[in-house]
Amino acid sequence: MTNDSPAAAPNEIIGLGLTVVSDSQISLNWTNGGGSTDSYVVTYLAGAVAPATCSLGTAVNVGTSTAYQVNGLSSGTLYSFRVCSSNANFDYSTGLTSSGTTGAAGVNPTVGLAGTWQTGLTRTMDAGSNRMLIFVASSEDTVDADLTSVTYGGQSLTHAKSALKSFSTTDFNKVEIWYLKETDILAATDSTFVVTWDQGVQNSRYYSHNVFSDVDQLNPLFADGAGTFSDGIDPIGVNISGSLGGASISGATTANDGTYTINNGWTLGNSQNGNSSTLGTGHLLSAATQTETSSFNHTGAGRSASAVIHLSPAEAAANDLSGLVGLALNSSTIKLDWTSGGGTTSGFRVAYQSGASAPGNCISGTQINVANVITKQVSGLTASTQYSFRVCAYSASGEYTTGQTVTVTTSPPATNWTGTVDTDWFTAGNWDNGVPSSTVDCTIPNVANDPVIDGTTGNAACKNLTIQAPITIDGSVTPVELAGYGQIVLEGAAALSGTAGSLTVRDSSTISQTLSSNITIPLLKLAKTSTGTLSFSTDIATSDIEIEGGSNFTLNINSGIDFDISDDLSLPSNVKFEVKQGGVLNIGSGNTLTVAGGTLKTSGVIETSLSTNPGYSTAQAHIGTVSGAGSFTFQANSGTVDLTGVNIDRLDKEGVQI
Repeated sequence: MTNDSPAAAPNEIIGLGLTVVSDSQISLNWTNGGGSTDSYVVTYLAGAVAPATCSLGTAVNVGTSTAYQVNGLSSGTLYSFRVCSSNANFDYSTGLTSSGTTGAAGVNPTVGLAGTWQTGLTRTMDAGSNRMLIFVASSEDTVDADLTSVTYGGQSLTHAKSALKSFSTTDFNKVEIWYLKETDILAATDSTFVVTWDQGVQNSRYYSHNVFSDVDQLNPLFADGAGTFSDGIDPIGVNISGSLGGASISGATTANDGTYTINNGWTLGNSQNGNSSTLGTGHLLSAATQTETSSFNHTGAGRSASAVIHLSPAEAAANDLSGLVGLALNSSTIKLDWTSGGGTTSGFRVAYQSGASAPGNCISGTQINVANVITKQVSGLTASTQYSFRVCAYSASGEYTTGQTVTVTTSPPATNWTGTVDTDWFTAGNWDNGVPSSTVDCTIPNVANDPVIDGTTGNAACKNLTIQAPITIDGSVTPVELAGYGQIVLEGAAALSGTAGSLTVRDSSTISQTLSSNITIPLLKLAKTSTGTLSFSTDIATSDIEIEGGSNFTLNINSGIDFDISDDLSLPSNVKFEVKQGGVLNIGSGNTLTVAGGTLKTSGVIETSLSTNPGYSTAQAHIGTVSGAGSFTFQANSGTVDLTGVNIDRLDKEGVQI
């Protein structure tokens, strides 16, 4: 004969409490109503109305726990919750409801629970940000035993507070609190605690642990306290200073077997007993700056000791960066650039490793702190090797953002001209590491055979190009160029010869390039297409200049730099010449500067170049013409200018002459 009568309906929970923990977390707690209750269900919706039943909304079965923290909520949003008890047949009580609004984004978070209190010496790590692993241990022994070290997954915990109550020279009760920070939690290699006591026996020791989130990682301990109590004192209490948004954690031990309960709104973690002693733990999430009292009752109070710490909340999280880009400057250096997200950002960290995958966070891989700047050159890398980078922002409390990632491959090894075989640029035997390309750095030293590029094999290219010897670039039969895709330097015995052959500035990505030269460049072609910039690190003179169609770049003539052009020049769309304050653009006498859809902006000087009196003349000299759909911006911070229609007519020692 069987009894098929349904299970009794579960009793209703008692006293649903709600605490707004942060801009994305709300914590709930309640009391077991007893009866046939087997588990609890939390369900919620955004808005002022809770789900009508625990079968609706976003529902979570939280097991037998009487507290639950809901994570991943939207900032500044009202949420309504219903919590029901459930029996073994999954019949739900009506439940109790409560509502709360998450904090605004960017405000300081409050310390929250990432996990639950557990016992023993293993723990599967709980998820969360700015976590702090709390470990509480107790000992009853015939000697004053000290816990000398605690590790979790091979990472050493830090001692926070202890309390010791002795009855005689052979009766000692001790409780200790230790902690482990986020960086060490991430570095843990397994889920096991290893404890080391300096003396005593093992059979009277208990361990309890929990994980808290959004804890200040630089200065986690706001306050601590301890107390010892004689036989029969019950409850036992220890005062501690609390901070707004922080959390207090307490551990208590007594010399008698029994059970702890906790008072004053604190949440009991767990109570372990046996072998004539008990360990109790608890916590209180703080809603105000005030004195808090941990208070434990025990069913058989004996001599007792209690230790308490208070954890400070982390600062508001830094805003994440954006726009991360990487560029291989050469075979051993990669340049990273990004845009700061502002907010509480106090600096950035670069983490990297070889391969196609970036480190999972900014405390893994090879790490570099770069302070509060938005660029970093990472050097000492291996040629032709792929590297993946993660760059994170961090706040003053040490909290890291998720960051952004980028993968870049370093350039192949540089090659140097030897001229061992002949003068042909494209003969591999004339180079110590093969013929260069747009991704390979090259140097042309002054050796016996000077290189010749005549167009029969095509255009020549290097990434970073250094010329220290004469080069012939002859385009008399077939137009030809020597292109630099990075930095270009002409120095020493550098010389350029040939007909209709150009030294060309090109790029393959958005980069800032520089050109320096100790000679007049016969034909300079500008052909940057990726919106980057070009600037000069020396005075530059050119007999002939061309801007290739489709170019898109900015040329900066910086303070102290003269750019001398003995040719007509037209600025097409998407090309901008900017003469900075203290920079000089010299246009040859009789030549024309035409803005044909591009932009000319100056806070420097635009001059004529007349052999009789360079820079100034009492005779009329045509300077430039503005035409087309472009804009002409001229800022005269000093000197005198005259605009006649769209013509800059002439300058004179005495001022403007029209």
